[in-house]
Amino acid sequence: MNTVMTMKRLLALLAALVLCTAAGATIAADNSIEAINVAPMPGGKTVIKVTLKQAPANPPAGFAINNPPRIAFDFQGTSNALGKSTQEVGDGDLRSLNIVQVGERTRLVMNLSKTLAYDTQMEGRDLLITLQGTAARSEEHTSELQSLAYLVCRLLLEKK
Repeated sequence: MNTVMTMKRLLALLAALVLCTAAGATIAADNSIEAINVAPMPGGKTVIKVTLKQAPANPPAGFAINNPPRIAFDFQGTSNALGKSTQEVGDGDLRSLNIVQVGERTRLVMNLSKTLAYDTQMEGRDLLITLQGTAARSEEHTSELQSLAYLVCRLLLEKK
């Protein structure tokens, strides 16, 4: 009889553990990405605003890779509520966005045309990602800088 009571207690404890784990998973994935907006800014910068259902307890971890050029952010305990997993952008050096959910984590991947520096800032439930693009030079100015006459003048001035 003692063995039966011990087994019942173990089963009850196991059931409680399973329920607590399931409840924790539900709470952890309670946040979601609700909107992503892209806005070009002066100086070749681009701002990506990721709006969440609620402000995250911790900002998402981000990392960049050079080949192919991408920046990624991992949102723990967050689902993708956008209804899509890709978003074409084609603005400046930002080509597209991929939003992929696996379990309780959603990864936002920014596909770039070249490697860029970035800054992040949390404002309430919004994550602002600023891509530090390069300011575009006018075609006339660029061709002027590449001309042979300009190069000769610059070399002569540097010699003095």
